[in-house]
Amino acid sequence: MLVVASCALIGALIVMPRASATSVASGRATQATTCDSVYGCNTTPPTTAQATCSLDKTSASPGSTIKATISGAPASSEVSVKFDGDTVKTGTTDANGAGSISFTVPTSASAGSHTVVLFGAGFSCDATAGAGFTVLGGSLSRTGTDVAKYVAVALVLLVVGLQLVMLARRRRAAGRRRAPAYTTP
Repeated sequence: MLVVASCALIGALIVMPRASATSVASGRATQATTCDSVYGCNTTPPTTAQATCSLDKTSASPGSTIKATISGAPASSEVSVKFDGDTVKTGTTDANGAGSISFTVPTSASAGSHTVVLFGAGFSCDATAGAGFTVLGGSLSRTGTDVAKYVAVALVLLVVGLQLVMLARRRRAAGRRRAPAYTTP
């Protein structure tokens, strides 16, 4: 019985095709090499899309809408936009592997340089070509004073002054009507 099992194991190893896989360093795609006695060896590396992408603006304020455009991606594939590593929007390419996705700059984004990457199955693209996307700072420094309260006080004083002028004119007009007419002898 042991002899039969050993022969079956040796026979399976001889007849069975051999396969080996090698990995390329530094995060590149894994290349598989498959060899057998009937079909030979297949050393074709896996295909990866060479996508190109861009943004319609290189800087914006938090909350602004940005349009990202991609081409050269796999046809009808899902594309996601990452802003500083967080996915902010997902879309789909057309039959030619092109598309555009509008996304909003996160309101929590601080002023300065940030990364925007479009990615999907088999491709990744830096939308700023390494330059970074600049989030503009908040409002300008506050100088001067709040004039709203001074304008309100001025309007109140103006209305009161107009009322006093109207009252004085009415009294003067009423006094002329009541005064006796002087006659000369």
